[in-house]
Amino acid sequence: MSKETTKMEMAQELVNSKKKEVKIEIKVSKDESLEQEKVSLMQPVCEGSRQFCAIAWICICLLFLAPIALIVVGSVVLIHTPIYGPDIGYIICSIGVLLLLGGIFWCCISMGPLCRKIPTDFGKPEKLFPLRNSEMRSVKLKKVYMILNPLHRPGQLDAEEIYDRFVKSVFLDEGIEVVTIMTERAGHAHDICATTALNGIDAIIAIGGDGTFHEMINGLKSRSDGKTVPLGLIPGGSGNSFLTDFGFHDKPAEMAKAIVKGNVAEMDLNRVILGPDESTDVKYSMNTIVLCKDHCLMSANIDSWRGCLGSNRYDVCSLWGLLKNRYSNINITVDGEKFAQDVCLCVLNNTQHAGKGMRIAPLAQHNDGKFDILCLGKTKRAQFLKLFLNVKDGSHYPLAKNAKGKCAVFHLPIDKGLINIDGEITIHKIPDIQVDCVKAGFDFLSPLSFISDTNNAISDSVS
Repeated sequence: MSKETTKMEMAQELVNSKKKEVKIEIKVSKDESLEQEKVSLMQPVCEGSRQFCAIAWICICLLFLAPIALIVVGSVVLIHTPIYGPDIGYIICSIGVLLLLGGIFWCCISMGPLCRKIPTDFGKPEKLFPLRNSEMRSVKLKKVYMILNPLHRPGQLDAEEIYDRFVKSVFLDEGIEVVTIMTERAGHAHDICATTALNGIDAIIAIGGDGTFHEMINGLKSRSDGKTVPLGLIPGGSGNSFLTDFGFHDKPAEMAKAIVKGNVAEMDLNRVILGPDESTDVKYSMNTIVLCKDHCLMSANIDSWRGCLGSNRYDVCSLWGLLKNRYSNINITVDGEKFAQDVCLCVLNNTQHAGKGMRIAPLAQHNDGKFDILCLGKTKRAQFLKLFLNVKDGSHYPLAKNAKGKCAVFHLPIDKGLINIDGEITIHKIPDIQVDCVKAGFDFLSPLSFISDTNNAISDSVS
């Protein structure tokens, strides 16, 4: 009897294992099909560059190469004066010189916007920190999950190395138990925060970048039991835009020391509706949302450049996208009022920074219950170049249309396309994308001492 029971149990386990294998295969297949769909919607880097390249080549030929060629030909004619006569040589050289001077003058006129002073009526961007009047609370950290993103980037330490060298000893010295979890695939951090039991867990912390933190927040917001814990982030990504606002984008040891103090701040989120089913087609953004005609501007098609450009790919591809000067018939409303149309680039931020150190929204605050939106409409390439050159310190802000709001709707000319949410390329399935700011959307283990120091510095400068 016992043997028969054992055989039945073994058979049942075999059936169950096969079922599990089937489920896993289906999941992988769905993930692969989603990635294939993204690739099919993605533009090549060179798309839309034909017009810009043609204009640039024509200008170079007419304004520089042709005049230089005339000067050379005129000089040759002057050397062979007995054959052709000096007058012809002088005439050809004079025409070449005049055309060259005309080309230089035209370039100076075209680049005029680069020399114009940027208006400062919006106020000088303050030194960081975008948390105002934040009510902190303190939690005692006894046990935490530590999510490590193992992706190795050239010239950077990976998450495991950062943990061993800068983080582990800080937590052990405070008597905090750390359970490390290594991510194995894209979306794994989301699944960990969405499904892992939180009993006895005081916080979930990651060593990674904005993409890892984005997954964590969305996983926590999708939990079926509604449980939540404070989240922490130690820099280990390529952009680290979220932590750049705090000044900790390249300071893992200092951020770890700030986290173990257990100071928690409530941070805003942006809720993005991407499809017809609001229960499943919703993403949360803590950093930036980018919509544009050209995918170079939203960093959608630049991963192939990671090897040769590293984190500089954000700057290079953004500049290339701006120079292409492509527009889309996007109509945008903010809080029910018409805001912009025929947009080249639209960025909606909760944080001040995006990409690699670009201070896109210098007036943004993490806890004011509003997002900052910035749009670039039809303008000259020189104006785009001036904006790009000033985006690092935030002084570009008056050059673009900007506003604060609680609800934005993007009316797109296509039903399906790509949108960048916190650096993650996502598919939208409807032509009208709605973004709502959720005040106090999640709890963040914040570097309190840094906030206090910065707020004091701001108060001193104002007084």
